[in-house]
Amino acid sequence: MSQSIKGKILIIADEVQVSDKFKKREFIIQTDEKYPKKICFQLINDRVDLIDPYMEGETVLVEYNPESKESNNRWFTNLTAWKIEKQHYNQDEPNF
Repeated sequence: MSQSIKGKILIIADEVQVSDKFKKREFIIQTDEKYPKKICFQLINDRVDLIDPYMEGETVLVEYNPESKESNNRWFTNLTAWKIEKQHYNQDEPNF
């Protein structure tokens, strides 16, 4: 199930090498709503560099897959981004 959301990039974290075969990188966006939400996404393996062309403060559209996994009777949810696009807005139109 793929979803998308627009927001301003707040933080771009460094890449983390989790194991020999797995690396990840996280970034946080903030939505532009009446009650803005901060959302953390992860990029994994061959997609960790998708965020490289962007800077903190830029508005982007993130396409992602949500997934939850169970470990030791606890559930963890990841939002794995697979596409990022810069957003340009007409000043007469609302951002969202």
